[in-house]
Amino acid sequence: MSAIDRLRDAAKRLADVDERRAEVLRERDAEIAAAFEEGATWVQVQEASGLALRSLQKALERHRSAER
Repeated sequence: MSAIDRLRDAAKRLADVDERRAEVLRERDAEIAAAFEEGATWVQVQEASGLALRSLQKALERHRSAER
């Protein structure tokens, strides 16, 4: 297998990983929104998600944008 073939293969595998990561990110953002809807506090959501406050805010913004 040539270097160009290996490069194509690596690029394809990376694109697959990127696609899967985007799916999981959308899922996490939706669960963050759901947790708030169920009455969870910011501290609880931060603890469960491992995200900083600004990252949680961005997750909610992404989720709201995706719902439109």
